[in-house]
Amino acid sequence: MVRVARLLDKKHGRGWARIVKLRRLNQSTGGFILFDDDRCGCVAAQLDANRTGSYGTYGDEMDRLFANTPFDERDALVADHGFNVGRADDALAELGVAFVGLTEAWKNEVRSRR
Repeated sequence: MVRVARLLDKKHGRGWARIVKLRRLNQSTGGFILFDDDRCGCVAAQLDANRTGSYGTYGDEMDRLFANTPFDERDALVADHGFNVGRADDALAELGVAFVGLTEAWKNEVRSRR
């Protein structure tokens, strides 16, 4: 998580963790409505929603963070940075478990930076 935290520091400033709403954090959800308390979202979608002021998406944030990365290389790099889980060989049930672990890892990272 240290690698991705440095990337977010560079792109969003060192205060990005204060923007993330831990109660609503879910790394398997790629859309986030800022003012809908029932809507969960991943770190990327939450940061994008903060930038737009309303709705944010995982895809838009990944486009900004990895703008200079060829699209065919992006999935591996995104998973390597901890924004997503590798999907190539995962069964759907295993994928759900992986997202739970990824969400907890992000919550720990956000807490450590507040």
